[in-house]
This record gives sequence, structure tokens and C-alpha cells, in this order.
Amino acid sequence: MHETRAHILIVARDSDKRCELVAVLRRCGVDTTVCSGLAEAFHYVVQPAAFHLIFCEEKLVDGDYRDVLHLARQSGSGIPLVVCSLVGEFPEYLQAMELGAFDLVSPPYRLLQVQHLIESARREIPKISSARAASTVVPLAS
Repeated sequence: MHETRAHILIVARDSDKRCELVAVLRRCGVDTTVCSGLAEAFHYVVQPAAFHLIFCEEKLVDGDYRDVLHLARQSGSGIPLVVCSLVGEFPEYLQAMELGAFDLVSPPYRLLQVQHLIESARREIPKISSARAASTVVPLAS
């Protein structure tokens, strides 16, 4: 059976970091779609089974990763979200994980690290989708 090529959504305002991540993802052999903010991401996140993983910067021009995570939950897509943090300190990591992020990474993005995230997310998508379908989605407090 032929496995579908992974498709990754990148939501990032910083063009340098966005380009760096796209370059690493291309080396991983995946397709990418890039957007710069929450409003644009909305159109992609609500599409069923469109993406295998989302990489999202902590802060966007019109929101932050929490908003994108909320969109993914509300859509029922089950797309895992990786938070891209410039600092990447442990308290940020814990907060992101508690809110339902798949992982948190900091630049510089390393090929093996990104490959591992993609492979892990692809294994987890069926589990995440089933668990979310069986649970009630609770909106995040602003």
C-alpha cells in the first residue's frame, strides 16, 4: 500500500523563521502550505484531512497558537499542532502541552527532530481523532 505524502501547515508571522522551517520540511520530503496568521489559517484548519501536522509560532499578527489549537479542536480535524517558540523554556513547554499541543520546538530546526515529529504525528492522528470525537470540546478562556 502506498502511503500518502505528508502535508504540513505552517502558521508563522516571521518570514525568516518560516523560510527556515520550510527548507527543513522540504528536506523531509513533505508538502507545505504556509500562512501568516489566524484568519488565513482558519480556511486551512477546517478542511477535513487536509494536513498531517501544524507548525505554529507562539505569537501571530492576529492571535497566537492557542487560537489555532482551538480552531483545530473545534473543526474536529484532530490535526496535531507543534508550537514554534523562540525561547523554548520548560514552563512554556508545559503550558503548551497542557493546552493540547503535540510538542514545542525552537529554532534552529533540525532535520532529524522535524522528521521524528512528522512520523510521530502521523502515527497519532487516528488516536487523536478518535479521542476527540468521543470527548466534548471545551472552549479555551481568553
